[in-house]
Amino acid sequence: NKAFSRAKQLWTWTAALAFTYVDLVTTVVVGMQYLDMGTPQGTSAAHVTFTMLGISLGTQTLATHLSGQGGLATLAAVCGGKPLWDTYHTTFDRPTQGSSTAAAALALTRFIQVVMDSLP
Repeated sequence: NKAFSRAKQLWTWTAALAFTYVDLVTTVVVGMQYLDMGTPQGTSAAHVTFTMLGISLGTQTLATHLSGQGGLATLAAVCGGKPLWDTYHTTFDRPTQGSSTAAAALALTRFIQVVMDSLP
């Protein structure tokens, strides 16, 4: 059934949105909690957390820009929404700018996230 398939895709897209931003928000909350400790160790841990987040978003943004995916995709990467952008284009079979397919762009974005999130 086409309506069921569309509803399933919409649910998948919504879940991807939620997971992406929950991950981003929890990273920021952890950094803020480190700052609230008021100790040199807490401040240092906060700086590490925010630096890792910045490097992750920066790497996604740079990869998006250098692969020619366009200004909107690059803006999505800056705002932490690149996984959502790529999931949307892959799920709804939308074309992307640049030389890569939507599925390849999603794979690259997820690879960058997994590598950056696995760092200590």
